[in-house]
Amino acid sequence: MIARQNKDAVNLYLDYHFSEKVKKEGNRIEEFKITDEYEHLITEIQEAAINLLKASHDNSNLIQHGTELAVGLEDRFTNISNSAKLNSQSANEIQYLVQQQTKAFDQIVQTLQQISTSIQGFSVSTRNLIETSKNLQDNVDKLESSSLPESQESK
Repeated sequence: MIARQNKDAVNLYLDYHFSEKVKKEGNRIEEFKITDEYEHLITEIQEAAINLLKASHDNSNLIQHGTELAVGLEDRFTNISNSAKLNSQSANEIQYLVQQQTKAFDQIVQTLQQISTSIQGFSVSTRNLIETSKNLQDNVDKLESSSLPESQESK
């Protein structure tokens, strides 16, 4: 009952039972018997199609696995890249600190050289002072010895 209300179903029924064109096309159909050879070929084609589908499925799984590996590698390479950047920054900071320490050591060396020069100057001055003191002592001794006979004469 519902089919009679469906326009497409009614048209199909009418064409099937009453259309000349459909009858002519129906008469053109040839029937043939499938031989064992055809049946064997069809079976081979079906098996090949099944094997092809299995291989396609296996390859799809391999592609999926490869994609997962590629994503994992991308993550690892990103981590390596980030680590390399961090190491580079750390190396730059270390280089800066070493340069600062080198400058500080250079200043210390310069200061020590200045101190050494001052000590050498002080040593020279001290030797000169000692020499002068000896000369003065010698002069005093000479004066005393030369004045000693005079003092004895006065007595």
